[in-house]
Amino acid sequence: MASFQAMPLSATYAATKAFVTSFTEALAEEVRGSGVRLQALCPGLTRTDFHTTAEWRLGWLPGIAWQSSEQVVDISLAALGRGQVVVVPGVVNRVAAGASWLLPRGLVTRLVRTAGRR
Repeated sequence: MASFQAMPLSATYAATKAFVTSFTEALAEEVRGSGVRLQALCPGLTRTDFHTTAEWRLGWLPGIAWQSSEQVVDISLAALGRGQVVVVPGVVNRVAAGASWLLPRGLVTRLVRTAGRR
């Protein structure tokens, strides 16, 4: 999800994710027809130790925003089988990714910064 919008307070993280997504899309097109499949998986909030280790305080987010790693893997593998290059698992994540394109970028950036401060 970080690859779809700027993230104040985590700028390098988000920029790196954006690079990986664009790079994967470009490479996928370069190797199309060769039998090689690539995927940029953008899972959003997944229940792992990552957020605790990174000291991100996200306990205020509702449970519906989170997915298990098993759910993410199942969705990823199914999408890979269909040849889908950019995968955003979960309805909440797809809505959030879509909103980042529909809403003014400045507004989204401010919202992300506010959420990051919590």
